[in-house]
Amino acid sequence: MESDIIVNKAAVWPVNHLPGINMNQSQKKPVAFLKALLSILSAALGVQKRENMERDLNASNPAVYIISGIIFLVLFIGGIATVVSVVVPK
Repeated sequence: MESDIIVNKAAVWPVNHLPGINMNQSQKKPVAFLKALLSILSAALGVQKRENMERDLNASNPAVYIISGIIFLVLFIGGIATVVSVVVPK
């Protein structure tokens, strides 16, 4: 049986064997939208704390992270397009 894998710059861990992380359904908690958005931003920059990673993995609703990720992606692409339009002469 294959397990889900988390790939980190330092190590590759199967989710069910990651130290300090419990994947029981009874321990999953809802995460606020703003916390999910900040978590995605910090993960994109590569500076996320282990505590936040554990909270994200134990989240009860992945839809919050999917919506936050889409919003981050739109803002990121919009920011790059804005910088390019300002820098490149017409």
